[in-house]
Amino acid sequence: MPILNILFPIMCAPSSREEEEEEEDDNGEEVESSSPSSYAAQVLDTMALHLPPDKLVPHLLQLVQPALESEDPYQKKAGLVSLAVLAEGCADYVCKKHLEQFLESICNGIRDPRPVVYNAGLFALGQFSEHLQPEISRYHNQLLPLLFGYLALTTSQNAEQRPKGITRIYYALEMFCENLGTELVPYLPTLMGHLLTMLQNAQDVHITELAISAIGAAGNAASEHMLPFFHPIMEQLKHYLTNVHSGDSLILQIQSIDTLGVLARKIGKENFMPLTEECILLGLKLIDEVNDPDLRRCTYNLFASIASVLEESMSNHLPAITQLMLDSLRSTDGVVPHFDEEESRVQSLFDDVNGNGTDGGEDVSDTEDEDEDDDEIQGYNVENSYLEEKEDTCNAMAEVALHTKAAFLPYIEECYNEVYRLMDYPAPGIRKAATVCSGQLCCTLGQCGNMTVSSQSDVLSEMLEQVVPHFVENIDSDSERSVVITTLEGMKELLEAIGPEVVKHAEFFNAITGTIKNVLQQKTACQDEDEEEEEDDEGEQAEKDAILVECAGDLIPTIIKALDGKQDVAVSLVTEMLPLLVSRTKKNCPASDKSFASGILAETVCALKGGIVPFAETFLTIFTLLTQDGDEEVRSNAVFGLGVLAEHGSDTIYQHFPSILQILSGVMGRESNGRVIDNVCASVCRLITGNPTLVPVDQLVTTLLKYLPLREDMEENSTVYSCLGKLYEAGQVTLTQSLPQLINIYAQALTTQELNDEVKLTMVHTLQIAKGKQPDEFSSSVSTLPPEVVNLLSNLLMQGT
Repeated sequence: MPILNILFPIMCAPSSREEEEEEEDDNGEEVESSSPSSYAAQVLDTMALHLPPDKLVPHLLQLVQPALESEDPYQKKAGLVSLAVLAEGCADYVCKKHLEQFLESICNGIRDPRPVVYNAGLFALGQFSEHLQPEISRYHNQLLPLLFGYLALTTSQNAEQRPKGITRIYYALEMFCENLGTELVPYLPTLMGHLLTMLQNAQDVHITELAISAIGAAGNAASEHMLPFFHPIMEQLKHYLTNVHSGDSLILQIQSIDTLGVLARKIGKENFMPLTEECILLGLKLIDEVNDPDLRRCTYNLFASIASVLEESMSNHLPAITQLMLDSLRSTDGVVPHFDEEESRVQSLFDDVNGNGTDGGEDVSDTEDEDEDDDEIQGYNVENSYLEEKEDTCNAMAEVALHTKAAFLPYIEECYNEVYRLMDYPAPGIRKAATVCSGQLCCTLGQCGNMTVSSQSDVLSEMLEQVVPHFVENIDSDSERSVVITTLEGMKELLEAIGPEVVKHAEFFNAITGTIKNVLQQKTACQDEDEEEEEDDEGEQAEKDAILVECAGDLIPTIIKALDGKQDVAVSLVTEMLPLLVSRTKKNCPASDKSFASGILAETVCALKGGIVPFAETFLTIFTLLTQDGDEEVRSNAVFGLGVLAEHGSDTIYQHFPSILQILSGVMGRESNGRVIDNVCASVCRLITGNPTLVPVDQLVTTLLKYLPLREDMEENSTVYSCLGKLYEAGQVTLTQSLPQLINIYAQALTTQELNDEVKLTMVHTLQIAKGKQPDEFSSSVSTLPPEVVNLLSNLLMQGT
């Protein structure tokens, strides 16, 4: 790839401003953002987003690997930055083929004593942590000690002893910790010790801001486990939260409010409930006293977090909160007109908005007083802070509506009218947020309103008559891929929440299914840019394009469920979509295509249920072939598909039970991937529950118990433990004879896995039956478990009685 031979040497060249960058990096500024090496990295980033990984990564590695082994710090830097910019666009490819190798190089870079190298290593780790989840989290034992080592140095009161690149250290730390979930809990004392020490001692505003932000990231991951640190955190933040600030201290106040919002959302409703009233009043007071878009933005996010705690009990404050949000949506603050003499250095924000010739957002110039000046105005610029305010206002409003439910109904129509005006706004972030919010307002009205009351039903119909066509138009015509993905996700949420209200209109149903086909056939505006390459790269696509297609595919089973039993329409839809999916399951298709198609086909079986019968033989053939695929995700989806087909295929599939069982047995005999094995277990359970007379239940139960508890696919716990519970309750001999093994499996799952309430109830119910049916064996088996496990089981059994 010739362009790489041009770009990479540019990235390797030393910059005359490297020393300046090292000195100024701690202020959070990207000093080198306008240097040739930075522009070269941006081009590489764009290539990673838009080219198939198979076409880019092997060629790039021929340049990167020697650079990483070089003693030249700038070559090492270029190699690490190259790995970093692959993370977003080539995430799946990197995870499957190079993750361990790349992480080893990144860790070596972080250990390098030269700032130019370890800064690049930290940046790469941050990018990997942000985009390669959950795979990268498995390496926390190697990565967190490295980061903590740097973090310990940043708490030094002697500025000369602090490492350069503190911003990058915190970036890597935040990205990694935020996505680690409860696996962060063992590290919390060390992490919070460093962060609280930094807050107590830091003189530098930017470092303090980083520490406050990192506390929020830890809260996002650790949730209720942050409770022991909540009081000392609040003691440190109190000064920034309660006083009026300006200048640098306002930055810390804004970050403190952001972190407070995270804690409100994560430490548990009952734990934060006593502070909700005080926090709302504080937020209203700050907005009244300080005119700052960033302050308003983060305060609206705090209100959204509190709404998740108070829910409908927030109703008393909704008039004031919604009015402030509406004011922010209507505001033209920050809009700056640019006149003729500035033409050469200002670009209009409103140029070429999706090619439709209208600005679609707030009309900041169309007033009678200003008409005479319009000829002199070349365009408008909006300060980023005000754009972010509108974006976050939409997102916060959506969340407040979601959580306060019926209490928000009096404000829906007015809020909707303002949000809808922003759906064509030139800034993509605002278009995405307005799309999310307009969809959520429809969902709230549809779910919480009284559709027998004509006024509410009419309002919902009017909203849907605007929103659904606009969503379809966005998907077909918006050139920003991220906007289209958000719109597809919004359409799915709309169909899941109030699907029957949407698809009862034939024109809506036809428009949605038409836009699904457009995406699958790569006919939308945001896919057009690759149209010329289709002949050369058939079957290959950039990973971001794959996400787009996946989001469209997800709508197929979702809209089938929304049809609510209209089997003739659902069958017609599947007939129409099936060729587009089957074409992606061919042997020469990329693994990502086969994984996508097999997953959607399996979910379609679940959605159709008994309606799958006309397609059962076709689906059986596809799933059978894909169980032998070389990709573990494809195999997992195919095995899942066989299971749900056995569950819903009725008489048409019953004759194939022996062959399905043989296929599953073959997979289990050669499989090492935990997720695939979990899906085999679940599919066996579906065969048993589908028709136990057609399978050797005793033999299957014996095999099942060897592979439980599940290791990776926790969503299948419901299927597995429901099946075991029914079998035990029915007196299945093998299970009753294997009670010690069964109790041990249940104990492991209940103590080491995050199970939802429904699964826990099912498991506890089975244990209660076992305790009643086989009291001596039950007591004997439980007595062999560790004391803490015995206590947990005892408590669960008491709660379940």
